[in-house]
Amino acid sequence: MKKILFGICLLLVSHANAQVWFRINQVPANTPSADQIYVAGSFNNWNEADEAFIFSQVQGGTYLLQTQIANGNWSCKFTRGAWSSVEGTSTGGFLPNRNISVIQGDTIDFTIAGWEDLGSGNSGTALPTVSLYDADFFMPELNRNRRIWVCLPPDYSDSLQKFYPVVYMHDGQNLFNQSLSFAGEWQVDEHMMELFEGGDRGAIVIGIENGGSERIDEYCPWNNPAYGGGEGPAYAAFLRNTLKPHIDANFRTLQGASTTAIAGSSLGALISLYTALEYPDVFGRVGLFSPAFWINRDSLLSYMIDNQPDEEQKFYFVAGTNESSSMVSDMNLVHNRLISGGLPEQQAEVQAKADGAHSEWFWSREYQECYLWLFSQNLAPGFSPPKNTFPLKFRPNPADTSVMLELPEQDTYSIVFLNAGGQEVLRMNQSTGGFIVADVSALQAGQYQVVVIAKSGSVFQGKVLIH
Repeated sequence: MKKILFGICLLLVSHANAQVWFRINQVPANTPSADQIYVAGSFNNWNEADEAFIFSQVQGGTYLLQTQIANGNWSCKFTRGAWSSVEGTSTGGFLPNRNISVIQGDTIDFTIAGWEDLGSGNSGTALPTVSLYDADFFMPELNRNRRIWVCLPPDYSDSLQKFYPVVYMHDGQNLFNQSLSFAGEWQVDEHMMELFEGGDRGAIVIGIENGGSERIDEYCPWNNPAYGGGEGPAYAAFLRNTLKPHIDANFRTLQGASTTAIAGSSLGALISLYTALEYPDVFGRVGLFSPAFWINRDSLLSYMIDNQPDEEQKFYFVAGTNESSSMVSDMNLVHNRLISGGLPEQQAEVQAKADGAHSEWFWSREYQECYLWLFSQNLAPGFSPPKNTFPLKFRPNPADTSVMLELPEQDTYSIVFLNAGGQEVLRMNQSTGGFIVADVSALQAGQYQVVVIAKSGSVFQGKVLIH
């Protein structure tokens, strides 16, 4: 009798943990070859990187996983090891959870159509100038991660000695691609292409995705008892201390305040204004679309008494007259506070549009006008260097292990050496001007283009021959 009971128990255990095969027959063509694929579901507490649920790639591009799951109905999704790299639709859009039925001995077949972080970088409505720069960019100031998009000028890969202004924008998933947007896209990539073809020098646009449930907290500098908020200072510090230095180190950027913009809509406009006032020496151009100042109105106006703008900053406001009862009046209050704080009147523009709406289509329509006003100095017919570009001389030239250059003392500089292929091979951050000695002993013999970027926006260029 005991033997019979023992056998029944084994049978129950076997059925409770059914052996099953998961087989993925096709993955997107842009799946990184080095990435591993996992399955996360209600059977493993939705662990997106569970080593017990990792697939093995077999011949023919098929992925297999042999595992044990109790018979029954489950929900699951595939990842590449993180929720930031979860599966999506063929265009990178959101895909609901899969529902599967597990029976002992089954082989369950799957096809992965796309990845949310990769599926629409060059598909959907985004132009080829747009790409996902980082699917999991760490924000140390907030101890969380975020997706970062980049839209490069059309000539970025060809004009290797050219440096560009940068526009930092919030709600990055709504900027370039309809399939990722919440309620439509800004078409920023199309606008930048049209501006470039019309004679604009070009600019790099960085899109920072919002954190969904964390959006209010990050975009509001102060807590609103009814809605939350209060992480705005940490988010602004992330932009200033982590993201901008990283972008400057990895792209050919003009790093001065006059060539660095920050822009956003609604709460994105609120955090743009706060960030520009907190770091006026970094963000000198500010685009404010349908600003939701109401959520922190009193705190903001109080803050602006002691945090006044730099007289060289430029602010562009635009909203619809019927968006809300206080939208335009709040916008005017903030504008007037900027002027009373020392900003010259010609450095601020306010536009109230009768047909304006709190919507992406409206912000998209107004984007070019805002950009052109903020970066009027960026227009350069024939794509010639800006007027504030000056020649750079070296001593000695040719040089051996070091070279000296002279720069105006009243500014601070970043000095970049580019090889014949336009690749950056040496960068120096110089705190002050005067006679500057650059150690070039590590560089190979040859001719180098040297670009010096001043904090004020001036650019110095020249060539030096190294033995």
